[in-house]
Amino acid sequence: MHHSLYQIQSPLIDLRQFLLIILLIFATQLVFAEKFLLTGTAIDFKNAEITLNRIQDNISFLEEELASVTIDKEGKFKMNFELDRTSKTILRVEGNEYDLYLERGKSLNISIKKHVTGLCAHIEIVGIDKASKDEINTRIRNFTKEYNEITAKYYSYLVRGRNKALVDSVLTDLRERHTSQENDFVNTHVTYKIALLAQKMQKNKRKIFG
Repeated sequence: MHHSLYQIQSPLIDLRQFLLIILLIFATQLVFAEKFLLTGTAIDFKNAEITLNRIQDNISFLEEELASVTIDKEGKFKMNFELDRTSKTILRVEGNEYDLYLERGKSLNISIKKHVTGLCAHIEIVGIDKASKDEINTRIRNFTKEYNEITAKYYSYLVRGRNKALVDSVLTDLRERHTSQENDFVNTHVTYKIALLAQKMQKNKRKIFG
């Protein structure tokens, strides 16, 4: 039997309730911190300072600094810090930034280059050691790519709050393909993003017919 996305996730339409669930999930993940080693190559940013900040939660979006080092003259850097849970972080160098997801108990080696589009420059992670389809950054990047494609394709439906059954089916399929029993953090991220989209569609529909 097919269940509507809005029936399955009806509590998620109230974002205050959903965000409370996220906080509870993160609270259950709080364990003893472990040493985390982030190493990398950034040839385009030799001798520049590079910082890593963690996003504390999806409500306040407050940041806390995990590490800050200077990239050496060969374009290499190394960060050692404590990590007590899987976290979304922001890597910043010379005014550029990049989202990076770190898992407790796992080290990471990355390669960074400066990517210029028009007059704008930003950093791009061009390589993650031992990356696979199950690596958290790879999984979230793949989900985000599809999420953005679907948002663009069904933009008119989302704006007008129309054809709920079709959008419902597409979003349910997206959620099911990108959730996994192995990673609660990825599952929460996927559910949160889809809930935001579902809520936006409901709001737009109420504006039209309200």
